[in-house]
Amino acid sequence: DRVTSFSAADYAFLISYASRTKITGLTYGANVKIIYRNVGDFARAWGFGLDVGAQYTKKNWHFGAMAKDITSTFNAWNYTLNDKTKEVFFKTENEIPENGLEITLPRLILALSYRFNINKFSIVPALDLETTFDGKRNTLIKSKVASMDPRFGIEAGYNNFLYLRA
Repeated sequence: DRVTSFSAADYAFLISYASRTKITGLTYGANVKIIYRNVGDFARAWGFGLDVGAQYTKKNWHFGAMAKDITSTFNAWNYTLNDKTKEVFFKTENEIPENGLEITLPRLILALSYRFNINKFSIVPALDLETTFDGKRNTLIKSKVASMDPRFGIEAGYNNFLYLRA
């Protein structure tokens, strides 16, 4: 009976814009995000960030670039701890959280895919390269400046209606 429950939720309000350019096959877009995070009755955060991206299509080739959290995404946390909650933190030897700023650093994702059409079927293998700039991470490709994580996927389609992705 001493165990209680609480929920943690993230909410985002997005304002997006996308457009074609005068260059055939080139499109771009951006999205501003306002974030509200809630953890039980003791932690709340408000934040904001910006993402931008571009795609270029030439015949069956597709190229993409996306800069996520390009301005860094900031979340300002506010904690309201009563004495009982503080006591739980103390007894469990956990740090008592302080109001603070959580920062999500930018990342760049480059993508490449090719669409194979076979009658009513299509096969689209894709390769992404996710790059972070916050120091050396445990990724396949790493340096002091950037860490890169390649990702591979494939999509099988039928009649431009039914798709299976892996």
